[in-house]
Amino acid sequence: MFYLAVDPTMRGKGYGSQILQDLFKMYSGQRLCLGAERPDDEAINSNERRKRIEFYESNGFVLSGKIVREQSVDYVLLSHGGDFSKQEYQDLIAFYAGIFKLIFKTKFI
Repeated sequence: MFYLAVDPTMRGKGYGSQILQDLFKMYSGQRLCLGAERPDDEAINSNERRKRIEFYESNGFVLSGKIVREQSVDYVLLSHGGDFSKQEYQDLIAFYAGIFKLIFKTKFI
């Protein structure tokens, strides 16, 4: 999953959780992974970063222990339905990014 957003005026009403539950049903038996900005007490959006991770964890995602850097932003990777290897993640990004992989270089840190 590359991006999930709910309109700020609609947050806290269960829409994000419902979207995830629908995805879990749609992709039953498959692993899902996503990235969330790495918590950083110095970041201007520090609280939002932590809330995002808590939201995903409350919906069944697990921190994988993997961190990637895309451009200058660090992301913690979470998974649902099982863990994934660094190579699997890199292959997924290469598949979906195509030519953009030259621009959006992802590296594990």
